[in-house]
Amino acid sequence: MKKKMTLSWRTGFSESAQQAPDEWVPAKVPGAVQLDWAAAAGWPEWFVGEEHRKYRWMEKKFWRYETVLPYFTLNSGEQVYFCCDGIDYSWEIMVDGQSLLRHEGMFSPVRLNLTGKVRTGSVLTVTIRPAPSREGAPSGRDEADHSVKPPVSYGWDWHPRLVPLGIWENAWLEIRSERHLVDVDIEAVLAADNQSAELLLAATLAGVDPQSPQAEQEGRPEREPQDQGQLRWVLNGPDGNTVWEESFPVTATVMKTRKVLNAPVLWWPNGHGEQAMYTSRVEWVTENGAVLDTTGRRLGMRRVRLVMHPDAWREPSRFPKTRSVPPITLEINGRPIFAKGSNWLNPDVFPGAVDQATYEPLIQAAREAHFNIFRCWGGAFVDKEAFFSLCDDAGILVWQEFPLACNRYPDDPAYLAVLDAESRAIIRRLRRHPCLAIWCGGNELFNEWSGMTDQSLALRLLNRNTYELDPHTPFLPTSPVMGMAHGGYSFVDPQTGEEIFQSLPQAEN
Repeated sequence: MKKKMTLSWRTGFSESAQQAPDEWVPAKVPGAVQLDWAAAAGWPEWFVGEEHRKYRWMEKKFWRYETVLPYFTLNSGEQVYFCCDGIDYSWEIMVDGQSLLRHEGMFSPVRLNLTGKVRTGSVLTVTIRPAPSREGAPSGRDEADHSVKPPVSYGWDWHPRLVPLGIWENAWLEIRSERHLVDVDIEAVLAADNQSAELLLAATLAGVDPQSPQAEQEGRPEREPQDQGQLRWVLNGPDGNTVWEESFPVTATVMKTRKVLNAPVLWWPNGHGEQAMYTSRVEWVTENGAVLDTTGRRLGMRRVRLVMHPDAWREPSRFPKTRSVPPITLEINGRPIFAKGSNWLNPDVFPGAVDQATYEPLIQAAREAHFNIFRCWGGAFVDKEAFFSLCDDAGILVWQEFPLACNRYPDDPAYLAVLDAESRAIIRRLRRHPCLAIWCGGNELFNEWSGMTDQSLALRLLNRNTYELDPHTPFLPTSPVMGMAHGGYSFVDPQTGEEIFQSLPQAEN
């Protein structure tokens, strides 16, 4: 079983990656270097007056996090890992001066095996480079047009320029068995008649004996197959009762199986039914019955489609006909849904400052206002896991955009490589939430200030990745897109000249 150990951090800045900071301050993780430095200096909150301007210099420095590894011992067959769910933005991890991992992007998790490289008292550092800024770009969102850094941080009409850097998700040291579950994915595909669902389990395992029967079939020397233990899959229904408990022997590094769930209890959006959730648990059990590792998650049985609205095929009406507007009617479990909600923007300038307590009152207020969808705007960071779990519970669908907005993102191979890795990490993390209804390439990309089209390689890449990793969730290239408006922004009735709010029905006392 995995054992987590907390870490204590400090941070400081310098002018280069090789130079150590002259001054250190305590660091809060999750958080941001700006918040740590401001707290140590006793500055007012960034949102007071013009205080945010004092933070501008920080985005141009190299920042280093440092932690001294706590006491730990490894038993036979155990390993030690450094784990982190997100570092913002371009970073390098070192242990006792040895470089172990470099990456660009804030959404890819870290699971770094440190076995044999560290001991109690080893110093682990995370060095973060200055915020990305395209050379020659004017100040503002254009600076982010060659990166997967959310462009809102560079200044927007409702957001000050304040570019976060730092460890913005949880980070910890973990002791685990050499034999452990690397990843367990369960895809639930609801049948068209809603009467059954096919559940596809794919488990990736570490520490499987290379002399397994599968390895022997690949031409390796024969020997007596060793008992690898079993995978045990338990599914509980929304009522808590066990639907099934199945076990099957471990024979390979990747184990796959499928089960059919009959008469599933469906998950529905807010206002259309219950948000029924199943609970799945997968365990790797040894030949002696000991549990090596276990993981669980919730599942919702639902089907999402974008379909053509009535008479959509009649447009355009002239001959010769070009393509019609894209399908824009949202259908859940075969039922057309009137989608009602709003844009969802990042609830704080600093993603590291956001947690479940931040999300809860906002999502509850949306549910009480009868929302059933959020459009997660592409200029912002992709929200944390708590946001999507709360939307699962509240029945609020999520239209999730990738962090592209109002820029012409290039066909440059270096940029596309980063976008590929980051988008895959985002898709894998979010794809099994029943609230996830639509993937979208980004915000305002098909217009004169962005100049992108559906032939732009970035959008073709995102379409490919969502298809490969989550084929049953619809994809739109951008918003707005023909047939699906963005806005409108009407504040005055054009016929009467009245303010819009004056034209709305008034509640009776």
